[in-house]
Amino acid sequence: MKFIDYLSQTALKNKSALCAGFDPVIATLPRYFQDLGSSQQTSADAQVKTLTAFYAFAIETLATSIACIKPNIAFFEQYGIAGLTALKNLLAIAREHRIPSILDAKRGDIGSTAKAYADAYFTSGDFQADAVTINPFLGFDTVQVFLDAAIAHNKGIFILVKTSNPGSADLQDLRVGTHTISETLAAWIAEHSSHLCGSTPEAKHLSGLGAVVGATHPTHLAALRAAMPQSLLLIPGYGAQGGTAADVLPAFTASHLGAVINASRGLMNAFPNPLAPLEELREALRATANTLSKPLIKL
Repeated sequence: MKFIDYLSQTALKNKSALCAGFDPVIATLPRYFQDLGSSQQTSADAQVKTLTAFYAFAIETLATSIACIKPNIAFFEQYGIAGLTALKNLLAIAREHRIPSILDAKRGDIGSTAKAYADAYFTSGDFQADAVTINPFLGFDTVQVFLDAAIAHNKGIFILVKTSNPGSADLQDLRVGTHTISETLAAWIAEHSSHLCGSTPEAKHLSGLGAVVGATHPTHLAALRAAMPQSLLLIPGYGAQGGTAADVLPAFTASHLGAVINASRGLMNAFPNPLAPLEELREALRATANTLSKPLIKL
């Protein structure tokens, strides 16, 4: 199944456009999960146990409330082999629960290196995901490598177009000729989007050749949606970074699909009582997901 079909199917089934961002910092996790690792013989074993248990809990709890997950690879890499082992585990758990995964890796390099990244994330290896984020700074020839791999393996890619950080304007808003860099990227995506269009009735006018556009730039968001009418948009910056439901609603297509709205800290750190028992933590996570998701639901 193509990525855009898979994600659209999940969004419709769960009536959700919410993407759960996984950015682990072990010291901030609820005590229940930190304590699980305390019985392990080594600190690495403890990290694997804590991270795997927490994200298994999160995926199981949110499986009927979200459209996808987005683990940020850097937050797992900070824990070395233990973090990468936990990342491998949670990607497998997401596949078991039929939840699409977007690996937030922001990769981008010369052709041979890009192919190695694509092989790592798009084949049946330890870090296989359904989509990956791409940094286009090295040029469209490098992006083409990821696009070719996505076509071959029915995956998706999200190109950084207008990111949510304040410094995005330093490069992304620069004009080259008559267009900003963001507009140039959007034009390339729109030109190539048909390569990853869906096959199902609900997704046949959507493309898994997507773009990352921040909720913190609502004016840009509306303009870039118009410039990329088929593309799936991944929207960071909602919730904790200040983006509101009103800011992100222009990202959706007429069918109310076409966008997934990421919530990381605002979702995964929102435990009123981090010392609570497991079932109370589960109820708190579900309640937060519903609070974040409800203003977005038009499915």
